[in-house]
Amino acid sequence: MSEKFVTKPSNDAIFKLLFVQNIDLLQDFLSNALDMPFDDFRDITIMNPELSGIVAGEKISVLDILVNKPDGTKLNIEMQNCDEGDFKERSVYYCSKLFIKNFLAGQSYNELPKTICINILQFTLFKKAGYKCSAFPTITETAEAITDLWQILYFQLPKLDDEIKREKAQHILEWLKFFTVKTKEDIKVMKETSKDEYVIKALEKVELMNEDEKTRRLAEAREEAILREKWILGAAKREAVFDVVRNMFSLGLSTDIIAKSTGVPLSEIAKLQH
Repeated sequence: MSEKFVTKPSNDAIFKLLFVQNIDLLQDFLSNALDMPFDDFRDITIMNPELSGIVAGEKISVLDILVNKPDGTKLNIEMQNCDEGDFKERSVYYCSKLFIKNFLAGQSYNELPKTICINILQFTLFKKAGYKCSAFPTITETAEAITDLWQILYFQLPKLDDEIKREKAQHILEWLKFFTVKTKEDIKVMKETSKDEYVIKALEKVELMNEDEKTRRLAEAREEAILREKWILGAAKREAVFDVVRNMFSLGLSTDIIAKSTGVPLSEIAKLQH
């Protein structure tokens, strides 16, 4: 049994793999996220089940899940680990792009599909909002909705703890808490306390993933790619962090501890050892 837990559900590759391979888990998550009956998602189709583009050079690909419902509704679900400073604009762009995708010249505007984008954030994007907030076109003066065909839903995981204390009965909170597990101990505790059969199944699935060498390598490659992208974005601070890494080496700390503490990719740390 592997000691190190690497198949965290916050890793977007593991997030996508889990839901693609277990569509019942995706159905339950969507049911709770959108507060709709489970049966409304019985016949959904995942339009992009492939896991291509895990690592694509210096710029990593987005690993979202695109779902179509039989009534034409489009759903896009994404795990987002870091804010590059433009996520508000990016989320509006992606939802708008999906909204008009495959819409042909000459079609009636009444044929535009309902489009909902769900973003699960590992950071706080809206400081004044709670763990769950949504956006849709409205009249500013009256807050009257222009349409319900276009909606973005944000789940802000850093704001989750207080909500769990206040709203223990909501199953969506179980799912969101699941996305925050980082260790085997986290999984053990949550399995003992969760009352949601689908969340318990999800916990068991990521445990099994962690025992599969191929899946572990996938998770580690994706995590390293995300660290590298973060590192590139923060290039201006690089030399100062290098000094910290060198000091940590002088204290005899391991490369794994240094990587976790500083966010510097292992590949960059290895260069500093020589």
